[in-house]
Amino acid sequence: MRETPRTTPAPARVLILAVAIFLVGAGLSVAVICSGGDCQELRQETATQPGVDFEPGEPIQEFGYFYRPPVDVDADALVERYDEFILTMTDESLRDALHARGHEQPVLQYIAAEAVHDPPEYGPWPSQVAFRDDDWQYIADNHSDWFLYDEDGQLLYADPPGEEDGNAILMDPGNEEWRAFFVERLTEMQEEHGWHGVFLDNLEASLRKRERVSGIPERYPTDEAYREAVEDFVRYVREEFADPEGVPLHANIIDARESNSDVWHRYMQYLDGAMREGWAVGWEDGEYRSEEEWEAELDLVEDTRADGGEILLVAMGSEENETRQQFAYGSYLLVADEGVTFRYTHHEQYNESWYYDNYDIDLGAPQGERYEQSDGRWRRDFENGHVVVDPVAHEAEISLDNS
Repeated sequence: MRETPRTTPAPARVLILAVAIFLVGAGLSVAVICSGGDCQELRQETATQPGVDFEPGEPIQEFGYFYRPPVDVDADALVERYDEFILTMTDESLRDALHARGHEQPVLQYIAAEAVHDPPEYGPWPSQVAFRDDDWQYIADNHSDWFLYDEDGQLLYADPPGEEDGNAILMDPGNEEWRAFFVERLTEMQEEHGWHGVFLDNLEASLRKRERVSGIPERYPTDEAYREAVEDFVRYVREEFADPEGVPLHANIIDARESNSDVWHRYMQYLDGAMREGWAVGWEDGEYRSEEEWEAELDLVEDTRADGGEILLVAMGSEENETRQQFAYGSYLLVADEGVTFRYTHHEQYNESWYYDNYDIDLGAPQGERYEQSDGRWRRDFENGHVVVDPVAHEAEISLDNS
């Protein structure tokens, strides 16, 4: 999703408080769950974990933050809370502050992959490669063939055009001159502003967004034709930029028609990592994925890691919806692994840092993979506790055993 600046103050933060004590023995779990002073005892038979090929290690929960500096916390809090960062050009002071406070991994630079900005009076967005003041006019005057058009010859917009922020014009991923310009400007941005890694936003995996927003490109009338062009664009950026520069290349793969689709893995051939927005749940409160879709979301994580890729899972919801947050976080714990990062947020509040008490529950290292219980819920055991997730009721228990 495109990043745009926001100035709305963060709302008051509501935190989850839930403590669970489990007495485990002979296939019976007794849980006491307390929230807001009210306690409830739960008794349930537990399944026996099947044998799995898994090596227990250190705790592996990791959290990610993106795209603009937060309005509610400082750099000290960010370094304490998060393990992965994506920021935008002009955010170099925060990037450098994170490194000064001990963050060792590269902070990725956000770049819109699919569009350039027709700027209003205040100038071009720093989040796309046509970032110099005269870039837009140069492209419009000399390279109109770099743009994508519908069958009537009308320009296509990446998102609905807006008067205040200007217009994001969709570019042709298959145009060789456009690709060369993209890499040239990207290299300049990285070198001039001290970045060492890139996050490409909005790699479209089908024509779904075109169907919603602005129409079908005449040059790419089918999903497969469009995918092939986007895939080859990513390959070009990998071979002509990321490999020569020796920097990580990540992306946001959007609008696949299935959760664990072939096109995701096709793009991942050329990426070190990818973001999955709307993971495990829908985009808004009240929207949930079916049980089959939810399982496909978990399979996507495990397949991506099996292929050696990293993945940032972004679950959407309102800040105060604690049940939804716990379900999303519990789902993440089922597949948590090195290289799997999580964030619960809302797509209009990316510049707020929401932090929940269940992030501080010390489960320790995982003791195996997830497994399905006889009641249809999914469980994973950890050194100090376990998580049980119900994909039908959209609930999760995150519990400390024998505490």
